[in-house]
Amino acid sequence: MAFEKTSRVIKKYNGIGAWFVVKQIIETKPVRRYSRVQQSLKAIEQGFKHSLLAVLTRVSMPRTESAPEWNSRTLRVLFLRHDRIGDMIVSTAVIRAIAQSHANIKLDVLASPLNAAVIEKDPLVHQVVRFDVRRFGDYWRLLRHLRATHYDIVVDSMVFGQSLTTMLLMIATRAPHRTGVRKPGKPNVYTMFAEPAGANAHHVEHLAQLAMLFGVTTQNAHRLEIVLTDAERAAALMQWDAGNQKRVLINISVGKAFRQWPNENFVAVAQHLKARLPDARVIILHGPAERQRAQMIADAAGVMRADTPGVREALALVATAHFVFTPDTSIVHAASAFRIPTVAMFTGDKAQRWGLFGTVGEIVVCPGETLATIPMSKTLEAIDNIVFALES
Repeated sequence: MAFEKTSRVIKKYNGIGAWFVVKQIIETKPVRRYSRVQQSLKAIEQGFKHSLLAVLTRVSMPRTESAPEWNSRTLRVLFLRHDRIGDMIVSTAVIRAIAQSHANIKLDVLASPLNAAVIEKDPLVHQVVRFDVRRFGDYWRLLRHLRATHYDIVVDSMVFGQSLTTMLLMIATRAPHRTGVRKPGKPNVYTMFAEPAGANAHHVEHLAQLAMLFGVTTQNAHRLEIVLTDAERAAALMQWDAGNQKRVLINISVGKAFRQWPNENFVAVAQHLKARLPDARVIILHGPAERQRAQMIADAAGVMRADTPGVREALALVATAHFVFTPDTSIVHAASAFRIPTVAMFTGDKAQRWGLFGTVGEIVVCPGETLATIPMSKTLEAIDNIVFALES
């Protein structure tokens, strides 16, 4: 039945459109639990798909061995970043570096509904194109946009692995120049590629490699920046209502289950910070779905709960804080972009690639697979180290 449906789709839609429809059908199938044999077969299938798409990319696109004629005319560039909030934040440095690399570049960013808000106020970005991989209609709307715009260069921001969606999007743009970071051991799908950064490099440094393809040094693609309006900052300061007091932000929401931290731990951290900074204003930051939980923590600790209806409001609170505590990477990246002293929690060696970048702070690494295994004494010690710097 599924095969018949796929066949009808391919007959109805020619070219790249059919690939998007087939991919959507595949991705919307019910989630099933696979045996080890099925998992192995699934891995083989995925490997075959990636190899096939690499071949299709090379065959279906013009082969350009040299860089564009940078100063010939206006060059339309599309930067692909249709994933999470944190991924967009760590990409702001290279996005802005590429946008400023040549006076005739007009740069658009393909964003998800979740992360578009991060970049939408940046004056260096010509247009933010929203694309939801879960919405069938978005595929056709995006295809119409790509065909009408005629991009010259498409930038793949997936620096650690190949993405099926991203490879399809590169083909769909029909851009003569495809840029990205070469994946060792994988077929090359780019007309211009940069070498990967060192094994111990931060995600920002990996992304900075892309800037070299536009004639920018990697050092000039390391400064994360989120552009907020004066009104957004003013609204955040009104919510703090702190006057000259220190502003302390505690984020409780996370994107993945292994990052969850017990409520009583957040209460203990808030009370500890109140004791260390008795004149400080402490606010609990949370996602839209955790309002009740955040209120419980705030009430137990005797602090305030933030009112942040959207991503921009949350970012403005981070930007106006003096200190941030968080178990979630998106807030870590936001604090890095605003250069706010931060204590963050990580599992294993993930901090090396995803930790703080360009700001003062400490990383608390847990001994187990979840953040719940972090000893409270270790967390409070890290907080005290940063608070001491704030007091001095």
